[in-house]
Amino acid sequence: DYGGLVMPFEFGGLAAAKKGKWGYIDRRGRWAIEPHFDLAGPFLEPGLAWVELNGRWQYIDRQGRRLMDPEKWQVGGFNGQGLAVAVSTDQTNPTAGLIDQQGHWVIEPGRFQDIGVFTDGLAKAQAGDNYGLIDAQGQWLAAPAFDDLAENSAAAGLAAAQKERRGGFIDLQGPRVIE
Repeated sequence: DYGGLVMPFEFGGLAAAKKGKWGYIDRRGRWAIEPHFDLAGPFLEPGLAWVELNGRWQYIDRQGRRLMDPEKWQVGGFNGQGLAVAVSTDQTNPTAGLIDQQGHWVIEPGRFQDIGVFTDGLAKAQAGDNYGLIDAQGQWLAAPAFDDLAENSAAAGLAAAQKERRGGFIDLQGPRVIE
């Protein structure tokens, strides 16, 4: 008995609830991953599903193994390139990196305090007290010289930036322009 709560079967298991806890059943209706999660999402194409346990979101594989330790890392959604930002849960020494769908580091933590969402291959990144733009390999396309950058603003080769309370744009193909 699954309590009448199910989510679509895709890529490895059907999320189902029993007595208020979520797990995954296989195509035969048997528990593939016993229900013990507070919430569970569908498996996505790479064979990962997001679950919540004790207030912490995490990814698991088809065997129920955690992708990253949720006590140490919060992992965002995977982008079209199969990469996700992982941010440390340590508030006194925050750090961020980029992982692939197997949980391997593409950008090792330690270089950045935070990394934003990747759009068109670029993301806002924080180094110290300043922000810049990086690519998926962690290379600076706009050095961290700004007080803030607008998320996902790097359209048409320009990114909205702020420095010393002055706003403007930086040209990703040429010099910085803040007017």
